[in-house]
Amino acid sequence: MLKFNNGEGKNNAYYFSKNNRVKFFSYSLIASALIGSAMVTTEKAVYASVNSSPISVSDSDTKNNNSFKNNITGKSEIENSVTKSTQNEKFTARGKDNKCDWTYNEDTKTLTIKGGVLSATPISQMLADHDYEGEKVSPSDIQYIKFELVMADYGEYLKAGLARNSSSKFANLPNLIGFIGLDNVDASNASDLSSLFANDVSLKQLDLSSWDTISNRDMNSMFKNDVQLTEVNLDNFRTDSVFDFSHMFEGDTSLTTLKLANWKTGNVKNMSYMFNGIVATDLDDITSWQTYNVTNMSYMFNDPNLRQLNLSHWDTGNIFEMTSMLDGLGNNSNGFILSLGKHRLKPAAFATFKMPKVIPVSNGSIAKPAGKAISVAELAKLYDKEDVNCPAETYVSQPITWSNGSIDLNHATSDNHLPVNKGDSSFESNNSTAGSVGTTTGISTNVPPVSAPASEVQNNKKATEDEPVAIPAKDEKQTVEPQSVDSNNVKAPRTIYCSIQVYDKTGSPIKGFILKPGMTVETFGTQTINNQKFYKLGKNIFANSQDIEGKKRKIKHNSFVYNKKGKRIRKLLVKKGKSVRVYGNPIKIKKKLYYVIDKNKYIKVNNIA
Repeated sequence: MLKFNNGEGKNNAYYFSKNNRVKFFSYSLIASALIGSAMVTTEKAVYASVNSSPISVSDSDTKNNNSFKNNITGKSEIENSVTKSTQNEKFTARGKDNKCDWTYNEDTKTLTIKGGVLSATPISQMLADHDYEGEKVSPSDIQYIKFELVMADYGEYLKAGLARNSSSKFANLPNLIGFIGLDNVDASNASDLSSLFANDVSLKQLDLSSWDTISNRDMNSMFKNDVQLTEVNLDNFRTDSVFDFSHMFEGDTSLTTLKLANWKTGNVKNMSYMFNGIVATDLDDITSWQTYNVTNMSYMFNDPNLRQLNLSHWDTGNIFEMTSMLDGLGNNSNGFILSLGKHRLKPAAFATFKMPKVIPVSNGSIAKPAGKAISVAELAKLYDKEDVNCPAETYVSQPITWSNGSIDLNHATSDNHLPVNKGDSSFESNNSTAGSVGTTTGISTNVPPVSAPASEVQNNKKATEDEPVAIPAKDEKQTVEPQSVDSNNVKAPRTIYCSIQVYDKTGSPIKGFILKPGMTVETFGTQTINNQKFYKLGKNIFANSQDIEGKKRKIKHNSFVYNKKGKRIRKLLVKKGKSVRVYGNPIKIKKKLYYVIDKNKYIKVNNIA
């Protein structure tokens, strides 16, 4: 009995436990079903994407939060960041461009690119390769390109970053009308933006004011042949490092307005064809551009609507190629104004100039010029001279029928740099006959030549062997003042061997004004500022004499000579006890310090006494 009861008790406990587990599982299923049903019936989920990061919010939330309004119909603070989820988006193709996902919507003709880092492959080529899912997309299918942010794993929102080489990235899209969300593009790492939007013949407007282009070096053909482009916002463009502007706006036959006042152009070398074909009436913003490094301005201007061109502040001394620089200008029926400063222009610049005759304003006004009319050939002769012999003058083609402001011919900024004309034979002969001191095998340590009268050269010969000295004017009083003139305006060409800071008349450095190695400049005597000797480069601009002349130093043991890559130059050995002239401060090449001793020639600092 006891045994039976014990067995019965065991069985009851077993079945009781089993039944409870079954019931619990059943109740769990029922509860899950009820909760799911409640979610569907009572709260219809609204899916949105904030900065392309999917989230879920309820209807009640969206009623009280304007941040989630539709970006097409609503006007909220983040309306450009809220889009429909890609889960509900209709697309005909999708793929990946390096780190960026993209989709194409056939209905809206829109290519949507989501944040990451783009490749260097142009969009047109990427589509032609057809290495993506869905139907094939032709470059001519795209009417809009849209950029969206995405959230990274670490919680930051990512823009679509341009590759270092982004040449032609959005070029050759014939039906592209415009871009959406260009402020979601990061251009800060791109060094090559050449042809970026070239041949987009349907593109009408561009707002690039949010782009950081500080790293960019090449803007060649950036907007070339965008024939319907009427407006491009480049207000905040950084051009500090750009060296190539050639063909930049060429063929933009609808472009009537350009604002380029804030651009820094001190490093630009090529401006050929830059404005060839635009129809702007004014280019006032380019008046103060620094052009002392430019070597090519051929066919730069060809604008039938241009009413005036002020180049009085432009330094054109280093320009080798000026063929048809003023191509077609002066054909404006309302008259044309051309202002030029004391800077040489080759006759080729006027080859296709359309003004049959010009009238110097002289002591008159734009409306009533007081000078005598001259031909374009005569005008070309006036500027085919050394800079100091060119007149600073404004010319008009005929009475001007539109209102205009005064022309600024103040050369306080126009004489920022007065380089020698490198093709000038007189300079070559002077340079070739200059005496040299401390010459070692294969190394020329020439003292920069000074064009002094023959009678004075002999008197200064001994002093020159130790250190170049200034030639005082005959009537000059020797005074010790904080600022005084040490020499007459002896004009001398000098080669720059190191980076040289340029200073103003108070001895303060002019920010961003650096002379680069390899340049040839003309100096006009010396001047003492704050008890230091400076060479005069132009009006109120100076360079420290030691930076230009260098400093004579002895070699403490036999020393090899190296090039700018830190590689030893064969057969060049400076023997112990010899002297060389070093320029500027030491520079670092492959973690070692070197002194500049000549063009592309360096000696290790440790070898200098």
